[in-house]
Parts: sequence; C-alpha cells; structure tokens
Amino acid sequence: MTTLAPRVEPKEEKDKTVKVDTAKVTSISQQIQASFQKPGTTIENRGISMIIYGDGGVGKTSLIKTLLGWEHGKGYVNKPYCKPEEIFVINIEAGESVLRRGDDKKLVVTLYEVKQEADSLIKFSGLIQYLYENPHPFKFIFVDNMTELEKFYLIALTRSKELNVPRQKEWGDTSYYLRKTIRDLRNLTYKDINIIFNFWKMIVPIEDADGHLTSYEAPMVMRSTTMEYIGLVDHTAMMGISKEGTRFLQFESDCRVMAKHRDSGDGPSVLENYERADLAAIFTKLRGPSGLTKA
Repeated sequence: MTTLAPRVEPKEEKDKTVKVDTAKVTSISQQIQASFQKPGTTIENRGISMIIYGDGGVGKTSLIKTLLGWEHGKGYVNKPYCKPEEIFVINIEAGESVLRRGDDKKLVVTLYEVKQEADSLIKFSGLIQYLYENPHPFKFIFVDNMTELEKFYLIALTRSKELNVPRQKEWGDTSYYLRKTIRDLRNLTYKDINIIFNFWKMIVPIEDADGHLTSYEAPMVMRSTTMEYIGLVDHTAMMGISKEGTRFLQFESDCRVMAKHRDSGDGPSVLENYERADLAAIFTKLRGPSGLTKA
C-alpha cells in the first residue's frame, strides 16, 4: 500500500515591494537644495587656519604676543589686534614662560596645559568639544605645539599596551589621533575662530632625478602626513631669522621650504612671500583691521 506524503499548503509570499515615503524624500531633497550656495551668495565670515613651523627658540610662542602689540626686542609698543582674553593657548611644549609679563609674571593669555598622560589627552579631546559647542570669548586659538602632541599620543599609546618601545600599530594609531585632532580643531574656523598650529621644523633629505642628495624644510611630523596637514589649512609659514636678526614668516614655497598661502577672492595676493613676524599685521591683511586697531 502506497503511503501518500502529507499535503503541504503553499506559503503565502510576502509583498517584497519597497514602499517609499515620498513626503520624506521630498523633504530631504528640499533640505539638500537649500544647502546649495548659488552664484551671488554672500559667504559668511570664517576663521583662518594656519601652520607656523620653525626651529626651537626661533620665537613661535612669543609670536602669539604680537597680537597684543608686542614686538621682539621692544616690548608692547604697537596697537593690539585683540584683547588678552580673546587668545587661548593650548600649551604642550611647556613654553608658557614667554607668555608672562611684569615682575609678578602674570599670564597675558588664557592657557590650557596638556600633559603626556592618557587622562590629560582624554580631557584634551573633551576640551575641543567644549570649544566647539559652548560660548567662549576666544577668537584666536594656538596649539603649541603639534610636534610634541604627536609624541604625547605615541608615548601614551605605548604605555597603555605596557610596551617599552612602540610598534607599527602604535605609530599608526598616533597618526589617526593626530589627523583627527587637527581636523577637529580646524573645524573651529566655522565658528569664526582663528586656529594656529605651531610645529617644530625638520630637514627632509631627498634625492633628485640625477641622484644628487638635497633637502627641504617642513613641519616636524610623520613624513607620510606632512603634506596632508599643509593641505588642510589655509596658510603654512616657516618662521626664520634673517642675517640682520629680523624674524620673518615665509608663506611661499621654494626648492628649500614647504609653505603655502591661500588667497581669497580674485584680487591680487594679500600676503607677501616674506612677511615680518607680526601676527597683528598679517591678520590685518587677511581679515581687515580689528576694532582695537581702528581705535
């Protein structure tokens, strides 16, 4: 006798048609179109991002005081570009002594100190978020300096793994954290804040097409990231001292020095290839006179 298999009822197929919320799509489309900046649109003011690099002791930290009317070898003899409470310095290289004034050695700016301990670096990340999300008086923020910050990240990551020396992974993680940091700080320019990154200087040896060895000067950081950081900011300048003892900022690249300046608009270049090391004069050219310089 043949046994019949039990009858299997056919499964009802589900409707696989994707239903589109046309109202939502229309809303997103309208939001995207509203974000277009069409010809004739007036662009809102944005802060300026800048890299300044040079040898240790050339005067990068002291350069901050030129916004307050300070001049090398003369003291506070010029009109200030901004108020002391409008300058915020993220101190990493322990060079804050030059930012004090008078017999009582009082600070002339607001200072925040970052140390190489992991807890300090975590708080530093929170500081960046605070500066972006909360009201504050700062119009100029200086990171002094990024070369040392890179080493802080590397040391903290190496210690966290209980290693004596960093591996390739720690170098890679350090690169990630510094890339993120410089971008997060650069984005403060959308809050109309000027952000200046100080670096030490390194000499990079290269070989030309004929096999001759030459070199160029660049911000001291992992070589694979140097051009990336220069590309992220509006201006990059090498700080040096002339034979006559005058401090200058070089904003134009040549065969020896990596530099950059990004002109706004279609007029002539605002900055000279070589500018006197005076941020008040430079920002007057870039952003116009401030209320204090007009007074």
